[in-house]
Amino acid sequence: MPTLIISTNARVENEEALMQDATEIIHTELGKPKKYILVEVRDNCKMIMNGSTAPAVNARLLSLGTMEPEANKRVANRLCALFEKHTGAAGDRTYIEFTDPGRANLGYNYATFA
Repeated sequence: MPTLIISTNARVENEEALMQDATEIIHTELGKPKKYILVEVRDNCKMIMNGSTAPAVNARLLSLGTMEPEANKRVANRLCALFEKHTGAAGDRTYIEFTDPGRANLGYNYATFA
C-alpha cells in the first residue's frame, strides 16, 4: 500500500523511469510487494523554495507499519539521489514527508485495512 507522491516544479523527461526506480527503492527498503506500491508524479508544479524557482521537490510517502527512523533515513537518501537525477533538485531543495496513516485510516478494495 505504500503511496509516493512526487511534486516538482521541474519537467520530468522520463516519468516512467522515475516511477519504476522509486517503486524499486520502496520495495527494497520497506519490503513491500510491488503490486501494492503506487507512485504518482506531478511535474511542472508552481513551486518556490527559499525565494527561488530553481528545481525543488516536495514528496510524501505513506505506508502502513514501516515508518521506522532508520528505514526513513535510507529511503530519504536514495529518493533524494533519484529526484536529483530526474529533476535536478538537490537534496537541500527536497522535502520528503513520511507518514503511517494507521490501518483504520486507509481505504482499499471497498474497505479499510483495519
